[in-house]
Amino acid sequence: NNYTAGDGRRFWIVGLQGDRHWPALCRAVERPEWLSDERFATGRSRAANATELIGDLDAIFVAKPLDEWAKVFATEPDFFWAQINSIEDVVADEQFHAAGGVVYVPDGDAGGPMVATPADFHGTPWEPRSAAPRLGQHTEEILAELRNATFTD
Repeated sequence: NNYTAGDGRRFWIVGLQGDRHWPALCRAVERPEWLSDERFATGRSRAANATELIGDLDAIFVAKPLDEWAKVFATEPDFFWAQINSIEDVVADEQFHAAGGVVYVPDGDAGGPMVATPADFHGTPWEPRSAAPRLGQHTEEILAELRNATFTD
């Protein structure tokens, strides 16, 4: 699930192997009693009581800013989590730029930066050709084509 820290920043918790990752979460949030609590002792019981568990975790995580939680999480090698980045975080990330996350798209005599497509088809080269059409940019042209079109059944 994803949660909100006390500073409003959000993060994901990923427990792919419930039996392996559950104890680390219990330690991180200082709830060792959850390990023997029948509501949460097994993956099946956690799923059955997910609404209560998530509510408890929401209340716990809002007590500290994400930077403090990051320090806590770092002490647990079997605890997997990731910050949910804002748009500002992504744009400021050096790796995003190094990986080609921004392309410069021609637009008339100028151009501008745009987010690159996340799809990359090996062996199919591409390059940005133009900016997307402005709203209504081709309306008259399309209507003229439709007026001159011959329709058959």
